[in-house]
Amino acid sequence: MPRGEVSWILEADIQSFFDSVDRTALGEMLQVRVADGALRRLLGKCLHVGVLDGAEYSEPDVGTAQGSVLSPLLGNVYLHYGLDLWFERVVKPRLRGEGAPPPVLRRLHHGVRATR
Repeated sequence: MPRGEVSWILEADIQSFFDSVDRTALGEMLQVRVADGALRRLLGKCLHVGVLDGAEYSEPDVGTAQGSVLSPLLGNVYLHYGLDLWFERVVKPRLRGEGAPPPVLRRLHHGVRATR
């Protein structure tokens, strides 16, 4: 870990995260983040693949396929909107001390509302 003013690190394990991703919301997020329509269609197809668990085949309506090489990428896009932007817009402006944004940015962030 780099040396500096860090006094704590937060690590979270979101239970059943990949199983509970809202595909409709993720699709909307991908519309914003991915400019290439062909790539968006490919990602959409990858979201709707079936799951083979032993001899049992299912086609879940929610989530991303765990074990897919795309799941971490899609999870990061989803968490960017659900967690990162919330932190930037809601939490960070309330911080005080050396980690806090300068007062000018605090005033700018104060008027920003989280959007979906």
